[in-house]
Amino acid sequence: MRRYVGWAAAFVAVGLWAVQARGAEVEPAAAVAPGPDPIVLPHPFTLSINGGAEWYRAGLTSARSPAPAYGVSFQIEPLRFLGLEVGYSGASIPMTGSSTRVDRNGGYAILTPGYSFPIDPQDITDIKPYVFGGIGRDFYSDPPATLGSFPTSWTMPYGVGLRLRFGQFSIDGRFSWVSTFGSVGTFNNLFTSGLRPFRTQALLQAGVNF
Repeated sequence: MRRYVGWAAAFVAVGLWAVQARGAEVEPAAAVAPGPDPIVLPHPFTLSINGGAEWYRAGLTSARSPAPAYGVSFQIEPLRFLGLEVGYSGASIPMTGSSTRVDRNGGYAILTPGYSFPIDPQDITDIKPYVFGGIGRDFYSDPPATLGSFPTSWTMPYGVGLRLRFGQFSIDGRFSWVSTFGSVGTFNNLFTSGLRPFRTQALLQAGVNF
């Protein structure tokens, strides 16, 4: 009898060991956090305000540099290597030898090719060096003390930039050159007839990503 009991106990022990080993085999592996997507950028929409300065190099003969510049923009960047930005751009341009200022208001649309490099495993922070180029439209206001037309011009903004994103926020610094397609003509002796207003611009943008 004892022999049979011993065999039964051994059989039960072997069975329990087999069940335990089988359970260890099917135990799910620990979850591994996915790395940053190499193509798709999280939070691809950004709403920004910007401020800086601009310098006129030609056309606006009486401009005193630098002129304060400002604006707002909306960026769409579904891919790490390409984005589209549209925005409003304005400036208050002081005139040499007087207290007169000419207001510039305009809009633009640019492409921003580059690449957003993730700099942490969770892809919370990334940095993007980029170039940009596109098209815009400027409207210059008439000084209040004079009479005249309101000159407008098509523009071509292009330049370089560097953007840092950290979670829901972003900071973007850029330098641009803005060429004009055609002359705006003489405007109350402020513009040189036949020349095209040309300016450079340095801006800092602060935005919210969503």
